[in-house]
Amino acid sequence: MSSISFVVAGDPKAQPRADGYAYQPKGKKKPICRMYTPDSADGWKLSVNVVALSRRPARPIEGPIRVDLTFYFSRPQRLLKKSSPRGPILHDIKPDRDNLDKVVLDALTKAHFWHDDCQVCGGEIWKYYAAIGARPGVRIVVTPIEVSGQKPFNWEGPE
Repeated sequence: MSSISFVVAGDPKAQPRADGYAYQPKGKKKPICRMYTPDSADGWKLSVNVVALSRRPARPIEGPIRVDLTFYFSRPQRLLKKSSPRGPILHDIKPDRDNLDKVVLDALTKAHFWHDDCQVCGGEIWKYYAAIGARPGVRIVVTPIEVSGQKPFNWEGPE
């Protein structure tokens, strides 16, 4: 199987951290803690899922997988000056790349690209401000990894 590559347009969002609060119910001696995950990334996750459903393989991918992600964020006003580079510019502020990765992998799991995102063993993640005139979004490349019995990079493990 070869790579599956597609683009999802929209402003990338990161998976928010779980949050919680404690409260004291009436008539109870001990406070109760309630945990929840904010829904700030739900719209972005849905966008990724909708596009992924149209690109998913006929059957979920088996075995190890590589997922390369390139995120493009809207440019802030300060990077729209005539002196600014016209092409993509590295994005070195929040959100963190691992939280961006989590949203995409969860959406691809829901779209049945694979059985579980634990199958994703590698891949590159890049963050950029989009080129002037380009739309924000993410480029996703999913590649099954051919297992030939060799360890990646001839790595022998910790010494």
